Amino acid sequence: MSDTPTGAAEAPGAAAGPQHLRQGVLGVLGKWGLAFLAVALLIVFSLLEPDSFATLDNYRSILDNQTIVVLLAFAAMVPLIVGRFDLSVAAVLSISHVFAIGIIIKQGWSPAIAILATLAFVVIVGLVNGLLVVILQVDAFVATLGTSSIVGGIALAYSGGKTIFGAVPASFTDLARGKFMGVPRLFGEKGFTSVEQRCARPTCEINGLTSGY
Repeated sequence: MSDTPTGAAEAPGAAAGPQHLRQGVLGVLGKWGLAFLAVALLIVFSLLEPDSFATLDNYRSILDNQTIVVLLAFAAMVPLIVGRFDLSVAAVLSISHVFAIGIIIKQGWSPAIAILATLAFVVIVGLVNGLLVVILQVDAFVATLGTSSIVGGIALAYSGGKTIFGAVPASFTDLARGKFMGVPRLFGEKGFTSVEQRCARPTCEINGLTSGY
């Protein structure tokens, strides 16, 4: 009779083992599933197309083309960590394009000042978003959607809805044309303003809001 309660008490513990393991596996997949999928796709395509996909030049090209997406994802990830949405990241990226090249071409300022001025503006946008969400307790979805519209309007007003076209210093275009360890630099036109979409020495052009991601 003394063995029966012991056996009954051990049954839930035995069942909890597989359940705990299952929850642990699901937790890992939920957190790292996309990373595992990306690695799996990389391996599969490398095995299927070793002569074209599994080449150093192709990997460099992928890194170069996805730089903007990666940096934009990092920007969107920060508020997501605390459970908030930021719908203004694309508009901020767009106005960074417009301001950085516009200040150089239209105002005639140096690339360094243009980059600093653009950074100052986008920091202010981020500060406004933070004040609206944290201090005024406006829903992040609504607040950032509103700032996105305002920022887009500012970019449209600054560019006049027209293409900004003109000469840019080589010191600006060289920021992204160089390479680090064989990989194109992440910052400069590609990582910061992406104006190399339509840049070629000695001229550069960028369309107002159409230049955004």
